[in-house]
Amino acid sequence: MATMAMPVAIQGIAGCFSAAAAAILQPGAELLACHSFEDVFAALASGRTQRAVVPVENSLVGAIGPVQRLLAASSVRTLGEHTLPIEQCLIVPVHTALAGVHRLISHPVALAQCRRFLVRHPEWQAEPFFDTAGSVREANLRHDTAAIAGALAATTYGARVVEHGIGDRADNVTRFLLITPAG
Repeated sequence: MATMAMPVAIQGIAGCFSAAAAAILQPGAELLACHSFEDVFAALASGRTQRAVVPVENSLVGAIGPVQRLLAASSVRTLGEHTLPIEQCLIVPVHTALAGVHRLISHPVALAQCRRFLVRHPEWQAEPFFDTAGSVREANLRHDTAAIAGALAATTYGARVVEHGIGDRADNVTRFLLITPAG
């Protein structure tokens, strides 16, 4: 009798950088999309899953503080690690003209990785959103909103990349851990 594999918890939804890292660290695994890092660790603690992929450090912004705090407060062990190149892109819905954009949304860490780009575009109000891929999905519902995310998110949600490589540095990478409860 075949057993159903447990999903891998990630913060975010399909198309986000954590999903890309999970595909490398746990190939073929189903994803358990979580709204926050706290939700990821709660899924581990409750037994909803035995695996999670979390970002712990980024070459531009340093340690991912909320994840570091949760790792320190939780009883987990590391099963694997992967350093993923991160290319942030400016993404808009397919039928949205860039001239009509007034708002830009993304995960707070992604916004921090694109500070120089944001300074060059004071006409856009930058707002934090729970996830990079989620920001693309949300932008598709509004015609005055662009998102910062990876190209995979644009492909996943049928949006258009207007500009590649908008991060502050081209060598941007994030280190992800595959974790499991220590018990």
